[in-house]
Amino acid sequence: MCKLTHFYANTRGYIKYLVKYRRINIKKYRVTTMINRSDFKLDEQKREILPSYSQDFPFSCLDVSLDNFIGRGWHWHPALEIDYCTDGELEYSLFDGRSILLRKGEAVFINSNVLHAAKASQNNSQGRIYAFLFGEEFISGSFGNVMYEKYMLPLYRNSNIPYLLIHPTIPIHVQMIGLLLKLPELAEAEDYGYEFEIRDVLCRIWMLLLKETEKLSGEKTLPKSLEETERLKKMIQFIHEQYMNKITLSDISFAAGLSERECNRCFRKNIQITPIEYLNSFRIRMAAQMLLHTDQSISSISDFCGFQSNSYFGRVFRNRTGKTPFEYRKTLSSVSRSKEGN
Repeated sequence: MCKLTHFYANTRGYIKYLVKYRRINIKKYRVTTMINRSDFKLDEQKREILPSYSQDFPFSCLDVSLDNFIGRGWHWHPALEIDYCTDGELEYSLFDGRSILLRKGEAVFINSNVLHAAKASQNNSQGRIYAFLFGEEFISGSFGNVMYEKYMLPLYRNSNIPYLLIHPTIPIHVQMIGLLLKLPELAEAEDYGYEFEIRDVLCRIWMLLLKETEKLSGEKTLPKSLEETERLKKMIQFIHEQYMNKITLSDISFAAGLSERECNRCFRKNIQITPIEYLNSFRIRMAAQMLLHTDQSISSISDFCGFQSNSYFGRVFRNRTGKTPFEYRKTLSSVSRSKEGN
């Protein structure tokens, strides 16, 4: 057996050991400040609150279950993100039409402020991931120091590297996965000094990411694509904040200082739907979340999410999900409770 094959076999065995014998299974863990289920939450203005981390310890370990309808809609965040698929199969969508299929045992690195969405693939009703979010300051320390300049900047927010698929058949990727699987253990145990250990593991993962992306980090990027992405984010943010109100195409385009024609082109090019289609899709997604996670009446949810009437809401909802709002609430709520009890 050659050294590379020997290394690969040993590392794969270590991963299997971690999963099988050390019982790395977040759903069996107690709820702690370090490991959290990613539940649906709204702020006072009824806007969805995306999971993040606290500023005093910029790291979060999330147990996330995604279906193939609601999933996690288009969003972005300053945090760096690495997701590891523990069950099922997930489809990640990125700006300008790129997509990733994440299978069980694979991981994906998503760079800071990259526009992305995720849901279970069409072949799977549910997918499950460990989502690790962390701030660049957790690795580099203070802004502008040698650690930041030498080791963060080549990859952090590098527009040439929006993501990296981490596959368990590539030796350097196997190392990353082995390190990733240590994070839930450390977060669960919370032994004295676990914060340093988590930081140490993330630093080692980061160095492997730097080595793997070294050839791509120096390539030049067209600034126009970055500008267009930022405009798209402004319009999506406007929809997320105002979806409950009456919104026109003119309102959406105005949020980014574009004409209606350019607004349409920007959405179609980057996320393959029109602005109004995205608005209606987001309204349905928010309504579905409210049906599952609140006790508000169907008529109240319909009205709040900006639908013209209850009958129109019911018709659009059924076209998208194959179920009436009542059927969706009844069947999916019982499934969610059953899974939480396991």
